[in-house]
Order: sequence, then C-alpha cells, then structure tokens
Amino acid sequence: MIGLLSVLGILIADAVTFVVTVLTFNRIKVHEPHHQPAETSEPYFQQVLVGFKIISKNRLLGLLTFSSAVLNFFFGGLNTYVVLFGRHFGGSIYYGILESMSAVGTLVGMTLLYRSLKRLSVRVAYLIGNLGCTIFMFLTVVTFNQFWAFAVVYLGSFIFLGLTQVYETPMIQASVAADQLGKVMTNFYTLVSITLPLGSIAFAYLADRFDLRLFLFLFGVFDAVVFLLFALSRSFRRVDDLQL
Repeated sequence: MIGLLSVLGILIADAVTFVVTVLTFNRIKVHEPHHQPAETSEPYFQQVLVGFKIISKNRLLGLLTFSSAVLNFFFGGLNTYVVLFGRHFGGSIYYGILESMSAVGTLVGMTLLYRSLKRLSVRVAYLIGNLGCTIFMFLTVVTFNQFWAFAVVYLGSFIFLGLTQVYETPMIQASVAADQLGKVMTNFYTLVSITLPLGSIAFAYLADRFDLRLFLFLFGVFDAVVFLLFALSRSFRRVDDLQL
C-alpha cells in the first residue's frame, strides 16, 4: 500500500477514516437518564485513589493488573522487535505480513476461538489462553529461521492472546461492586496502558544488545509465569462459576 499510494497517501487515508468515525459517532443518539446520580463531594484525587486501593487489596485484581501491565511492557518491546523480525526475514513485506498476523490472530481469538470455548468457565478458558500463548511464543524461537513457519506460530500466539483479552473485563466486573467499577476500570487501564510506551522505549534501547530469539524466549518465560500464577492462585478460583 505504501508503494502504491506513498506515505503521504496512507496518512491522508488514515485521517479520512478518523473523520468518518467522528461523523458516524455523531449520529448516535443517547438518551440521558432522568435521574442523574448525586454528585460526590470527595476531591477528584481521592476518588482516583479509591480505585488503586481496591486493586491493591483484591488479590485477583492485583494479579490481573500486574500480569497485564508486564505483558503490555513486553508488547511495547514487540512493537520494536517486529520491525527487526521483518528485516531479519528480508524486508518491509515480511514486516507487514507479521503485523497482519498479529491483528488477524487477535480477531480470531476474540471471536471464533472464544465462541468454541464459550461453554467453559472463565477460569478454564483464561488458563487455556495463557497456556496456548506460552507454547506458541516458545515455538517462535524454534521456527525463527523459517519465515512461514514462524508466521503461522506467531499467528497462533495472538489467537490465544485474543482469547485472554475477552475475559479480562468480565473478571474485573465480577470482582468489584457496581458503584466502584468505573474507578477500578479507570485505574486498571491507566496502570496497564502506561507500560506499553515504557516497553517500547526500553527495548528500543536494548534492541542492538538483545538477540531477537532471546527476546522471544523471555516473552515465553513471562507467559509461563503468568500461567502458573493464575493456575496456582486461590483467588482466581472465585471465577470458577463465571461463564459468558
């Protein structure tokens, strides 16, 4: 696409899609509730701290936040390393294929794989997603010198990652009172999102010092640690009966 339209053409097309999105959302009519919730007199900063306190005191929320934050740190690094993977295999075309594999894999995991495992409890399906992601991430190290084998395995890791992403929000909702959910979700995504750019910065500095396969291996090790933490956690058993 860059070769056909140029970088400027791609940027213009990207801007147009944002305009279309704004116009589309502008057509949505939302009926305001008749009874507005009573405004709290608590200072904003104190309200923000409530979410942090709930996450720190709830073992399941703490485990979810920790694992998601560190996972996002590695994904920040993957944003850097996927460019190097493309260069390793031969250029920008390979980089584009790997990027599409990650997007398609996440979509398949969040739709087709989720639907096929929908009858399972959240706990079992989430563990399957973590285990699958671990296995496929280790396999990327083994297939590193064969592009199409690597690409298929790379796709597989994102399929299982997409599955785990489906269950994060329901697990949080099941662990938090409805009136505190907004504060907890805000703090959860703040803590999780901030590690993504930090990972990009850190691994951009380490990219020339870290072997590509070593990065994938460390990613797989962390996925394995996350799987074990959830599998052994007693607090995670609270969602045994939760189904979507």
